[in-house]
Amino acid sequence: GRILIVRQISPNPSGLAVHGGEIFVVDGERGRLRKVAADGTITTVVGPGVERPGGLERGERVPASLYGLSDGGLAIDATGRPYFTRNNAYQVLRLAADGKVEAPIGAPPSIWGAAQVTNPTTILTDAPKDGAPAADAHLFLPAGLAFDSHGALYVADLQSFRVLKVTGLDGPNPTVSLFAGVGGAAVV
Repeated sequence: GRILIVRQISPNPSGLAVHGGEIFVVDGERGRLRKVAADGTITTVVGPGVERPGGLERGERVPASLYGLSDGGLAIDATGRPYFTRNNAYQVLRLAADGKVEAPIGAPPSIWGAAQVTNPTTILTDAPKDGAPAADAHLFLPAGLAFDSHGALYVADLQSFRVLKVTGLDGPNPTVSLFAGVGGAAVV
């Protein structure tokens, strides 16, 4: 029965995560994040607001109903908070307990523009320093997300050929480190 429910949520789901008895689905086509409860009840957790080009500014928080998603990755932390990516946002976003969308990972668009994101030299030389603030990390195309059993979030940053590890997400100053990837190597 759950497969049929997911088809009712989105004809083209791009992110899927399970937490407890709940299934979360990114419906980028309709700009929202949906949740299917164990009893089959479907609710919209984020969206279908206006898709904002470039992500959120530092400290900016937007009510979930006003934020629009597009295709992207999805992971749920141990407390049930969804973390998600969005095409061309260059950030990892999350739904806070108060129902607002915030960007704990990734530099804000005002200091990190599309011109830098598409510049191969910038991509290859801008590896994060271990222990750097996660909010300042330059992400290029974050897509895959996964949590480990200790609460660290791993971010597959496709365009930079890297996997980043983010720790301290429950505190005021999450940090990022390079977990795997090419560092400053050349792309062929």
